[in-house]
Amino acid sequence: MRSFTPARQATKRAARVNGFRKKRSKSETELEPEKCHHVMSIFDHINQRKSSNTESKGIAGVDQTGQQLHNKQKKTMPELNFEGQYGISYRTNIRHSVPGYDVLHEIALAAIHTEASQANRVLVVGPGPGEQLPALLEACPNAEFTVLEPSQQMLSFCRDVLASVPGRDRCVLIQKELNQETVERLHPISSDLVVCHNVLHLFEPKKQESLMRLLAQCTAPNGVLLLSGYSEPSDQNATQQIMEIGLQRLRDRHLKNDQVEAIRNTRNKVVFSIDPHCLSTVLTSEELTPALQLYQGLLSKLWVSRRQGAEINVS
Repeated sequence: MRSFTPARQATKRAARVNGFRKKRSKSETELEPEKCHHVMSIFDHINQRKSSNTESKGIAGVDQTGQQLHNKQKKTMPELNFEGQYGISYRTNIRHSVPGYDVLHEIALAAIHTEASQANRVLVVGPGPGEQLPALLEACPNAEFTVLEPSQQMLSFCRDVLASVPGRDRCVLIQKELNQETVERLHPISSDLVVCHNVLHLFEPKKQESLMRLLAQCTAPNGVLLLSGYSEPSDQNATQQIMEIGLQRLRDRHLKNDQVEAIRNTRNKVVFSIDPHCLSTVLTSEELTPALQLYQGLLSKLWVSRRQGAEINVS
């Protein structure tokens, strides 16, 4: 276990953050938002589709070069516009759509305590309103955090959550899509811990595979990758049975029938199943261990993997 004096640790921390800043363009380095909330326009909206026609606005008075989703989805499907009402009510919506949402995050946090508490660098992709960020900061007390969130509104919520949290000065908030450019920008500053919850299933399988590979490439030697999302079994009869139980759960939570049917209609239109076999295949091809499933709540699953060189502790 490494040991640092406070002064030495602060020096190393500043060096890492400054090293990241040096790679910014002139226009980015001239823009300094509030302390510990450095916002760059580098993450496209996570719910963006190829057919979307979009435009952008800035955060905290900083002009952005990204684009803001304004196309309307079909009336038969709930909107996943994180800049609108869906984003405002996200904390409630996500607990409807992800069974055992809070339990999933409890288990994910326990895995971090067990596998990655000594991390020096943490990458969080798509934290939504940032509810889990304070616990992550506490779980990894020595780590510098890079937080990537595509939505302006969600990123603003993250800033609010972090405003009075100890360790907030260890967070760099970034707005940009996770793509090859982002990975190259971060390299060789790979992360000892990469966290990505409920993001992959917002993309079609081909895009999911690309994102899996990018997440793996961001994971440092002996680093840990934690991710979760919607995942159906290969047996379609089993999928249908689980889905009907899940829809009844929504009725029991007092959602109206039209809301329940709208959620049913998101399958393979807004939400796409993550194939665990594909996930493990991609991870092993990138020299990570196969995805180990830690949790399943109906069709929601949590996995952990580590870059090869160290065994996952399952005791």
